[in-house]
Amino acid sequence: MSELASRLMRLDAEQNQPCPVTKLLNALDGETSEVLKRVMDGRASTREIHSELTAGGYRIGRDTIAAHRNGWCRCQGETK
Repeated sequence: MSELASRLMRLDAEQNQPCPVTKLLNALDGETSEVLKRVMDGRASTREIHSELTAGGYRIGRDTIAAHRNGWCRCQGETK
């Protein structure tokens, strides 16, 4: 198998895993997860959500949050 084929297979396998936001939602306790889901679906800016998450000690990118909110992530809005 070529090196390129190996790298492409890895990308293919990653597509079946949840995005980082969904991983975070699954890792949080139930109440916090539900509040975060509401905030993500609400009017708070992505910058504000990112700031609160990083202040809480969670390392996640602002673009990753935006992609999830817009349905551009791997889960394509499945958690909405």
